This record gives sequence, structure tokens and C-alpha cells, in this order.
Amino acid sequence: MKVLVQRSLAAKVEVDGEIVGAIDHGQMVLVGIEKGDTEADTQRLADKLLKYRMFSDDDGKMNLNVQQVGGGV
Repeated sequence: MKVLVQRSLAAKVEVDGEIVGAIDHGQMVLVGIEKGDTEADTQRLADKLLKYRMFSDDDGKMNLNVQQVGGGV
């Protein structure tokens, strides 16, 4: 399983011209899944992403996670 995560001001997913998912600020995540990846792998990855501190605090340090800033995934 490979993941690319990026801070985002807004993101959406369109399928056949229809928006099927959208967020305001938060994490935009692209996930590559391969044969042999398990549900446990997916859960472990989701837990890591939610805890990943990639947003700035009041001191300008990247010290907050997506939940702490009220962002979406």
C-alpha cells in the first residue's frame, strides 16, 4: 500500500461529472492498494493519517493533526 498525503484548502472527487466526495481544508489522500493489502493495513494507515501532525499551531510549528484543526480527509 502506498500513500501520498497533501494539505489542502479544498478538494473534491468527481465520477462521471458527479461530485461523490468533497472537503474544505484538511488532508487530500491518494492511496494505491495492491494484492495482499489487508483491512488491518488500511486501519493502521487511517489511524496514522489522523495522528499525523502536518498543520501549523499558533507558533507556526507543524504541531497539529487534521482532527485538531477541524479538517476533513
